[in-house]
Amino acid sequence: MKEKNQNIKQKNKKGIKLNKKVIAIGTTAILALAAIIGVYLLNRDNSLAGISPEIARSMTYDQVQEGDENVEGTNEHVKFDAFFLRDLDGDGYAESIRGTCNEIGEESTLYMELNVQTEGYLENGKITINSENFYLQTTLPKDDELMDN
Repeated sequence: MKEKNQNIKQKNKKGIKLNKKVIAIGTTAILALAAIIGVYLLNRDNSLAGISPEIARSMTYDQVQEGDENVEGTNEHVKFDAFFLRDLDGDGYAESIRGTCNEIGEESTLYMELNVQTEGYLENGKITINSENFYLQTTLPKDDELMDN
């Protein structure tokens, strides 16, 4: 009987050692898998989720709101606005936003709308662009009022 108890104790000790090894290996495997998934999620490209880095950055800019085009002090007879267009929500329609961010060598179009009502006038208008890293080329269509680009 004593021998039988010793055999049982030895088997239990072996079983406990085996269980500790299985638990240690399993825990290590789970931690390694979690680390791999974490690194993947941190380093994945936004374009995999359908959002380009340029669109992701564009989402941080203010969107143009109705009434932003009114020029102060003109009784709404002069309207002006400048904006960039981006399809932020992927619905096929571009939203007007207040900024752009492109890679070097890429271009972006700044749209400007100017509307002077018959009762209004614009004299010595100025446009200020708050940036040091850009090249500006304008294309203004000539008409009876605008003689040169």
